[in-house]
Amino acid sequence: SLCQHYSHVLVVLNVGGVIDTTFLRNQHGIDAILLMGQAGSSGGDALADVLSGKISPCGHLTTTWAEQYEDYPSADTFGYINGNRDDEYYKEGIYVGYRWFETFYPENVLYPFGFGLSYTDFEMNCVSKHGTENGFEFEVSVQNTGSQHSGKEVVQIYLEKPCAKLGNPSRILAGFAKTALLAPGETQTVSVFVPMERLSSYDDSGKTGFKSAYIIESGEYGFYIGSDVRDAKAVYTYKQAETVVFEQLSETAAPKNSFDVFAAAEQNGNKIIVKQPVNTATTRLKDIILTNLPKSVDYSGDRGYKLSDVKSGKVSMKNFVAQLDLDELEAITRGGYIMGHPLGAAGNAGIYGGVLPSLREKGIPAVTTTDGPSGIRLQSSCSLIPIGTLLACTYDEGLVEALYEKVGEEMKDRGSDVL
Repeated sequence: SLCQHYSHVLVVLNVGGVIDTTFLRNQHGIDAILLMGQAGSSGGDALADVLSGKISPCGHLTTTWAEQYEDYPSADTFGYINGNRDDEYYKEGIYVGYRWFETFYPENVLYPFGFGLSYTDFEMNCVSKHGTENGFEFEVSVQNTGSQHSGKEVVQIYLEKPCAKLGNPSRILAGFAKTALLAPGETQTVSVFVPMERLSSYDDSGKTGFKSAYIIESGEYGFYIGSDVRDAKAVYTYKQAETVVFEQLSETAAPKNSFDVFAAAEQNGNKIIVKQPVNTATTRLKDIILTNLPKSVDYSGDRGYKLSDVKSGKVSMKNFVAQLDLDELEAITRGGYIMGHPLGAAGNAGIYGGVLPSLREKGIPAVTTTDGPSGIRLQSSCSLIPIGTLLACTYDEGLVEALYEKVGEEMKDRGSDVL
């Protein structure tokens, strides 16, 4: 009904995650959809700046928005939908989000991973690319080709691994960089480094001959650059001559029960979905823990050592810990039991460390924890910052780091030690 009375209608989505937008697309007359997310206490001001044109939006999606909810591989089994409230089987395996859609169902995508619009346009060109001992260096020039608005753009690098024995997805995000604010006609060259680690895939079953290891399989690895996963164009190919172990690990927490997971296989040059049984546990976590326990330390009684003596180098941590009796050792591992603990700032999520007077006498402080996820939560007033999923959409590591430095300052001021 709104669309019948207004010549221009814009829908603002003040949501924390992906929603089914079928109802919006069935409504004629909507000019634009803006994903605001849950942007914190200054979200309204930021929204007004974007809608008024004072600033140009520059966020990019960190999720894939499909045509409809049923297009997601877990749609019929997630949570209580299949009637099973006790067990959750992650049958997608590694094929979560864009890895699923770009590999098997690209036609079901409404807004692809990495997608984002601006009030201006950009042109992106890879001006330099080469391999190094530890990875790959890319130099990408970005020009604001618009004539009216300044803006920022995100350079995204995607990697296509060979399907090979492990069945790799068609694309994975390998690296990214955010430009500065570019005026119309202005150009900036950004550098993106893709570490060799990105080429590796985890083999939990031993298909490659190397169980519980990150493997770089032989074959061609293609690099693509663009402003989202669908827009990215091929710029570089690396050929791996033979399969090698990048990092050898060990099995620790494999599933106990067998169930099928999705995987990819090549058929006539195309990737198809196959099901394969998940690799089940051959070890017990309890045995691993008991085998790797540190050597016990004989109780020495209180020698007068303080935790500050360990920091200054006067005594070793081993000799300091030897002073702790069984009650103190138990207390230091379990915390203060309750939220709103009197030893912490009002409204805390709990404390740990110096929960006993004897521990505090040894210089072990009561460490105060506070809940998030949008800054610290205490009875005293605190800043409400954007949620993590929205911050991720900035693709701006420097901005996020600067924001959390401010959160850290506020934590110190309000008496919070751990967020």
